[in-house]
Amino acid sequence: MAGYVGVLMLSNQFRNNLGRVGSVISIIAVIMWLALVPSVMEAGTAINAIGNASMVISILQLRRRYVPTRRVSHR
Repeated sequence: MAGYVGVLMLSNQFRNNLGRVGSVISIIAVIMWLALVPSVMEAGTAINAIGNASMVISILQLRRRYVPTRRVSHR
């Protein structure tokens, strides 16, 4: 749960909507797990997978945008 909140904070800082949506989806999925009803837990697992995938995509986008990829030539 702390990781989802961390991604939410990171997405808010860099204004990345995909990360915000993914973290909120995953937080909702974790709350669905607290019901301890098997069918709700299965739906929560599927929803969590979608949220995790969108968070990974958004973090990769942030990394690609803000990490320099300058190649160093060795002589």
